[in-house]
Amino acid sequence: MWCPLAPTNRPAFITTRKQGGSSKPDYLPRFGECGFPVHPKQIVGGTDTQPGEFPFAALLGFVEKEYVAESAGRQIFRDKMNWVCGGTLINHWYVLTAAHCQGKSPESTISRVRLGEWSVESYGKETETEELPDEQDFTITKNDFKVHEGFKKVFVGKSFNIVNDIALVKLPRPAKLNAGVQVTCLPFNSEEFKNYLKIGDVDSGIEGKKSTVIGWGKTDADQLSTKNGVGSKQLQKLEVPILNQNQCNSYFSTLRKQYSYVLEEEKEGFLPR
Repeated sequence: MWCPLAPTNRPAFITTRKQGGSSKPDYLPRFGECGFPVHPKQIVGGTDTQPGEFPFAALLGFVEKEYVAESAGRQIFRDKMNWVCGGTLINHWYVLTAAHCQGKSPESTISRVRLGEWSVESYGKETETEELPDEQDFTITKNDFKVHEGFKKVFVGKSFNIVNDIALVKLPRPAKLNAGVQVTCLPFNSEEFKNYLKIGDVDSGIEGKKSTVIGWGKTDADQLSTKNGVGSKQLQKLEVPILNQNQCNSYFSTLRKQYSYVLEEEKEGFLPR
């Protein structure tokens, strides 16, 4: 289920395969440059996606040292890619992700972004597909990972909420759009958003509708004990209902509403130049 923690937390649109629009870092695509509907009949709980079905999905991670063997009294290590989070490509230069993905130690600081992935190579043998071009890998620094300045835990009694759990990752070069890499649309224009979904109110109008979540996350309890964030080899999708606040409270008695403003209509300066 999807619970509205803020009036501006709205489901993103699925991207189109058109390659129009500006490649400037501060440009957000509009309709006609992104946005094609996903047919509900194709979405079932926890299933594999098709190659290129969600071309805006990104992987974030870091390189860690993995012990291999010991030789002549010396330990031998090799570099191992550790994917820990997902993200969404919102224009040629920026990936939107969660603030909590950034590690607290130098060893766990996000340093890699991959676009165009579908079947993760480091999770067993990669599933080859001729339908998609090669993945695009980017090396980023800590300064490229911009966490929302209001990101924090808010304690209410013995429970807590995480607010403003959002971050922007700037790529060192623009992404190349192709069959495996596209940008998603953000609902920053209220009128376009309402017209697309055929609703009258941006907040109450989405209640009861279905949204789709995607990722390479863990799908069973046994995977929760593994360190690697990639629980599924292939990108997964799941359809979830959008609930109103009262419905959320009935399921989660400790839920406290915290407003976390991400986008405002026609907001200036959402993306740095």
